[in-house]
Amino acid sequence: MNNASQGGRHRNRRRFLPVLVTVIAAVLVAALAGCQSSGSPKSKNTKGPDLDDVSVSVTATAAPSTAPAVLRAADFVLGEGPETSAYTMEPDTDPTEASLFEDPIPTCMELSQSDLGGRSTDHANGPVFTDDAVGTNIRSFAAVYASTSTVSKHRELVRHDRFAGCWGRALVDELISDGDDATLLGTNWATPPAGATDRIQIQLTLLTEGTEIELHVDMVTIFTGQVESTIFIINPFEPIDESVLGTLTNQVEKKIAKQ
Repeated sequence: MNNASQGGRHRNRRRFLPVLVTVIAAVLVAALAGCQSSGSPKSKNTKGPDLDDVSVSVTATAAPSTAPAVLRAADFVLGEGPETSAYTMEPDTDPTEASLFEDPIPTCMELSQSDLGGRSTDHANGPVFTDDAVGTNIRSFAAVYASTSTVSKHRELVRHDRFAGCWGRALVDELISDGDDATLLGTNWATPPAGATDRIQIQLTLLTEGTEIELHVDMVTIFTGQVESTIFIINPFEPIDESVLGTLTNQVEKKIAKQ
């Protein structure tokens, strides 16, 4: 597929790599503030609430409709709840679509239009969750597709040998083009939390004001049926705590299971 057709496909899509660069800048500021206030990197693990202490309410299930329900992408993003109560929540006001397969990822992976499949029928960007004391930033986005085969195709693309490396390289190149001194340390597939289909980790460093900060990006995908939902977590110094990642994933997985 030529560059013109690639550009046509993505012209109306959200430019997610620049968005992540802005997020990383915010994480970096918070991480530096933490270093300066403590004299050394503080503990970075963000512990979620004790789920044993969360009361569970039972809601009556409506009688099934004779017509199939229309799937709404907004129903499948990470939202407010006990799993996110430890974070500050702000709405994501950008209405345009985020995508894991925006340029330069397809070019790097040598993908064609047919490889990418059809467009989504609906999309949504979840609220942004932050812990300014630690520097953690969490966001999510979801899309609904008319065909389950498109979601299956995308699931295989995420597992492509080049996907993780292309994403890590693209992210660091975007940071460098934005004027940052960034170095890619590594990309790898990691064991996904229960309910997730895949998990990719990107590790990089940023040098600013004479201080080098190590950042960890977790990309958790939950691609099931007609729905794709992705959770992004950016954490300074070390990956986010596994138990926290599990509770965040569990919230989204339960929503997708109801489609």
